[in-house]
Amino acid sequence: MKHRLTIIILLVTSFVSFVDASIPIAKIPFELEGNHIFINLSIQGSEELKFVFDTGAGGTVINSSTTKRLNLVSDRTTENSGASGTVTSEIIENVEININDIQLSKVNLQSVSLSHLEEVIGRNIDGIIGYHLLRQYVIEINYNTSELIVYQSKKYKYQGNGELIKIDLGYVPTAVFTVALTNDSYQNEEFIIDNGAGLAIAFTTPFSERNDLKNTIGKTYSNRASGFSKNKADVDVGRINKVKILGTEFTNIPVSIYNTNVGVFAHPTIAGVIGNEILKRFNITFDYKRKISYWEPNHLFDGTAFEISHSGLKLKLSSDKSKTIVDSIISETDISKSDIKAGDEIIEIDGIKAVDASLEQLRALLYQDGKKVEIKYLQDNQEKSLEILLRPLI
Repeated sequence: MKHRLTIIILLVTSFVSFVDASIPIAKIPFELEGNHIFINLSIQGSEELKFVFDTGAGGTVINSSTTKRLNLVSDRTTENSGASGTVTSEIIENVEININDIQLSKVNLQSVSLSHLEEVIGRNIDGIIGYHLLRQYVIEINYNTSELIVYQSKKYKYQGNGELIKIDLGYVPTAVFTVALTNDSYQNEEFIIDNGAGLAIAFTTPFSERNDLKNTIGKTYSNRASGFSKNKADVDVGRINKVKILGTEFTNIPVSIYNTNVGVFAHPTIAGVIGNEILKRFNITFDYKRKISYWEPNHLFDGTAFEISHSGLKLKLSSDKSKTIVDSIISETDISKSDIKAGDEIIEIDGIKAVDASLEQLRALLYQDGKKVEIKYLQDNQEKSLEILLRPLI
């Protein structure tokens, strides 16, 4: 009888291990706003907060306005690197974060103003989280169900149909991908996997210089870009021939070539960043403990066009978020020859009033390939309008 009981206990233990290894412990719903994932969480028992989930975030960031609203007190200051420069942050030590049934303890928050990101993304942002969640759990980003599916790391066993890509880790994941810059001469390069970057691929300045990208990829247009840091970097936007992820080749990919000597895009060995314009086409499971990830094509994989400017007009919210205004205008485009200028208020695009639409919806109206749209805007208290034929700039 004693031996029989031992066998039963062993069977039960094995079953529990199997369940622990394959059943998620939590499912965190997310909203995909443009190319950014938003989740709800609370800090120190606070009300629900809106955070960007970002694999490129090596720390957890809280908007300084949210810090003030929650009456959180900083302990010290530090400097952190962003895409195009450094940021001085106030550090709030040892806080507790709750995401559904998931609890993260003793997290140090970096408190910094995110107002510039709110203006560009077009909605309130309480903070950014990535590494502190990914280091503790196995996380599947599932775009089919709009969920972050969370597994215990210790006994995790992957059960899906995705293919394995090895990752390397500092505070952000990197992996080697195959690119063909201008022809079928492929090269393997290391990229940061950053779903917080709304682009397809961005190349560092050293990589661009080593490969003479500006002179070899063909037609480009000049742009300005910023990220976690408010500092703006000069960027050349063009297209490369191919990028290969597992057995899939993406062709004619829009890319950003950074021109900077500070921040992530000045890194001497990393080729650049793979952003969410590519990443969102896969359900990706990140297993930081084992330094592996699994990639499975999802419903966005086929038939989703890569975004490229069709108008030359960049929009953002005003500082008080009450208006949509012109952020900048790309030079040497049809719209740059008109009277519209940075700071003008957008009243209406293609018959849709700006006050009735989100920033993302207004941007989508400017991606209607081959369509002529009317833009109404306010300049020096005078209403004006223009018509523009939308077509890819490159």
